[in-house]
Amino acid sequence: MFDYLYGKVAATEAGSIVVDIAGVGFRVQVPLPFSQKVRAGETLKIFVTLSLRNEEARLFGFASAEDRRLFEKLQTVNGVGPATALNILSSASAASLYQAILQEDLSQFRKIKGVGPKTAQRIVLELKGKVSPGDLHAGVAAKPGNIQADAVAALISLGYPQETALDSVSKAWKQSDNPTLDVLIKEALKHM
Repeated sequence: MFDYLYGKVAATEAGSIVVDIAGVGFRVQVPLPFSQKVRAGETLKIFVTLSLRNEEARLFGFASAEDRRLFEKLQTVNGVGPATALNILSSASAASLYQAILQEDLSQFRKIKGVGPKTAQRIVLELKGKVSPGDLHAGVAAKPGNIQADAVAALISLGYPQETALDSVSKAWKQSDNPTLDVLIKEALKHM
């Protein structure tokens, strides 16, 4: 029904913002880090999805279409509703969540409020077949100026396959402490 809202931020609270569009205020629930980043008076474009449950309509909003896609994928898992999916996206970036799913890293999900061991297992098992390394790249690329995305793009431009570039950059990133782009690319090449 809605794809995005474009307007001024009228108010912010922990986990929600009000977007003013032509004098109408839309309350949008957003991941906690996003609500802490935006300021009242700023104009923004926010990707939204509408949730209708028990005769209640709620808008959920995200900084990127990729974050919204992951939010919707998470809700396909039995036992994960919009509130839990929003908690999951508040805990980590889309790229790190995709990586956790691909690597079957249950610990990433177990530490999230509202996600127990069984739900963490279901998330990984049910989404593993629905997630690809391309999703990881999209999650990384969704954040402009991201050093990991830049390193992956550089390796792809050198002729390396996307999956190989993603994997090697991920390994190099885990072993480095805030590397520059050049250092990250050099370290990633060692993992090829």
